[in-house]
Amino acid sequence: MERAPPSHDRMNTQMTNARHARLLTYLLGGLAILFAAPADASPCGGKNERACCVGEGKSGACDGGFHEEAGCRGNCKCGGSPFSSSGTCRANRSAPPVFPSIPAPGPRASSCGGKGERACCVGERNKGACDNGLREVKGCSGDCRCGNLPAESSGTCEASTPCGGR
Repeated sequence: MERAPPSHDRMNTQMTNARHARLLTYLLGGLAILFAAPADASPCGGKNERACCVGEGKSGACDGGFHEEAGCRGNCKCGGSPFSSSGTCRANRSAPPVFPSIPAPGPRASSCGGKGERACCVGERNKGACDNGLREVKGCSGDCRCGNLPAESSGTCEASTPCGGR
């Protein structure tokens, strides 16, 4: 008995299956090449090491205390892929303080507000320039500095006299 020639539909199905098999083979081969770990991948993430590639590092391109700088020299191959790193890990520089440092207080300012003392400056105390019963007179001699402020008192405290006399 003679066999009937294959139908066009059956031949198309066989050709399509063969194409799919070839495509799958190429795809799997490409993935194997893509994810094959090169034996010569260098360490990554540490000081002066190449920056880690996607999927290599525990917490990004560089370990804690390091940051990535552009450029990689030497062996920059990533582990697990045919790609190379484009960066190098460098130690973080200490950042400048958020607030400028406050200078240490200088020598302690002289007392203020008492009889014969300099008049207190604005902000040194809540009671006014001189103690009760004293008044401020113009002029200050000696140490007239206002605490740690860059200012000086302009007066001295002395006893008040009745009727404004001296």
